[in-house]
Amino acid sequence: MKKITIAVIFDQKISIGGGFQQALNSAIECKNASSEIFEFIFFSTQRQSIYHLNEHNLNPIYIRLTFLNKLVSSLMRRIRSKLMYRFLDRIFSTFLIESKLLKFNIDLVYFLSASSLSLDLNKLNYILTLWDVCHLDEPEFPEVRSDREFERREETNRKSLIKAVAVFVDSNVSRQKVSKHYGLSINRVLSMPFQPSINISQKKYQIVDIKKEFKINCEYIFYPAQFWAHKNHAFILYAIKELERDGVNIGAVFSGTDQGNLTFIKNLAQELGLSERVKFPGFVEDKFIASLYSSSIALVMPSYFGPTNIPPLEAFKVGTPVLCPNKEELKEQIDDAALLFDMTNPSSLASQIKTLMESQDLREMYINRGRKKISEYTLKNSEIRVRNLNKVLHEFRLKKNSWM
Repeated sequence: MKKITIAVIFDQKISIGGGFQQALNSAIECKNASSEIFEFIFFSTQRQSIYHLNEHNLNPIYIRLTFLNKLVSSLMRRIRSKLMYRFLDRIFSTFLIESKLLKFNIDLVYFLSASSLSLDLNKLNYILTLWDVCHLDEPEFPEVRSDREFERREETNRKSLIKAVAVFVDSNVSRQKVSKHYGLSINRVLSMPFQPSINISQKKYQIVDIKKEFKINCEYIFYPAQFWAHKNHAFILYAIKELERDGVNIGAVFSGTDQGNLTFIKNLAQELGLSERVKFPGFVEDKFIASLYSSSIALVMPSYFGPTNIPPLEAFKVGTPVLCPNKEELKEQIDDAALLFDMTNPSSLASQIKTLMESQDLREMYINRGRKKISEYTLKNSEIRVRNLNKVLHEFRLKKNSWM
């Protein structure tokens, strides 16, 4: 049987944060799965990611996509006539990502994140990753509503998912949603649960003095999240203000890049009189992340989007208590390892933080629960991830031997 060559595509910037780390985990799994029958070649459309990927011996090939590439891509996607497509493909194919991949004798493409580039594949089959369908669950937020973003996501998903060899999602909850909403066979939608970032999971970090490094002069809660509205940083600020009224003065560290909502959050912190105690370090290097967790009172994760997220897993691994919303769909990832709060009431979060600060025994209990949870979670889900990847690759290889 023929050896299968798989192109593994990084199509996002390192500054995307958790999304990039999850893609990195998946790529490393691919590298470890290399064998006599499967060869993986790594590609990146983001030049700034190359150095970081090289640190993990992935040695990706850079694919430069210019404005002209995108223009041709947009044109070709609109062609419905088979004859017209073949004619234009002879003229413009070199501008599309597929022609660049075919030079490496690629058989299958694995997109490590949701990518509209899948729409440019005419000859090559592909695996697509889709972390969530939160634009359907929470359509109110500007990041999934403005500038026709909702329509763009739906159009891309409906055209790309239906043609995918397999769709990898973050959880069984997402698996059911994606299969039902897009009319996909449940057998083609597989769960690839999130894992902590590679540096934290392998303990490749040193503890640094965070308060000195970031000039923090009080106890703080930590929230690593890009500044989208759905990340709900405002909820934390209101909870901190509630604590202040009870005589408890704590701060917060919000790490992450601006996606349009940072100015609002900074202004809100100023209005609430919290500017001195709330830090915005921006995108934080990997070497600081573990210490930001371990030096904090807790990780607070009030995001509206999910159902799963990477920071709780990292906090469990480092040994930091986790506070999460009391949502039923979080049980798959969190179970009883986190303190829960009511997303409709900042006082609920304030109360849980205060209780955690006042009881060392409670703190230790949740740290131990978190460590137990991540140990079980990592072992179980590592097996699931490897099994599902192998399943898709072996089934595709069997079918691929039916044609050239």
